Amino acid sequence: MAYYNQLKEFERVCIYEGLKSGLSHKKIGQKLGRHKSTILREIKGNSDYIVYLYPRDAQKHTNDRKARHGSKIKS
Repeated sequence: MAYYNQLKEFERVCIYEGLKSGLSHKKIGQKLGRHKSTILREIKGNSDYIVYLYPRDAQKHTNDRKARHGSKIKS
């Protein structure tokens, strides 16, 4: 079974800065040690209709989505 770690806020900052400086998704992924598809999904999931959101806003959207689904572990 494959496990993954969710992106942290500092990784979102790196994505934001990479996009601002014109780096490709592949280059940003290599810099962070993540696959380019992870970067693409992050950008797609945390963008408005114009551009990738500021990292703190992207982190807030992620936390909000996570809170809506609740815990998968039953007490």
